[in-house]
Amino acid sequence: MEDEEFTISSTGSHTVTRAKGNVGSHPVYRIKGVITSGVSNYITITTNDPQLKVVNAALVAAETLVVNTDMMMG
Repeated sequence: MEDEEFTISSTGSHTVTRAKGNVGSHPVYRIKGVITSGVSNYITITTNDPQLKVVNAALVAAETLVVNTDMMMG
């Protein structure tokens, strides 16, 4: 079975709900965009309850932040 892919292309809070299957998954997020360093600029990812918050980090247009949630499920 091919996995689902979702694209979010706007700022703000977004909820993604899977349509395929019912098995718990550990998705990989690939975040592209520009984030300027600052305490008020952050990304929060919540997957199956665990939460990751990236604060005061910079991302330039040529970079991709990859978050493997399998590593969050300790």
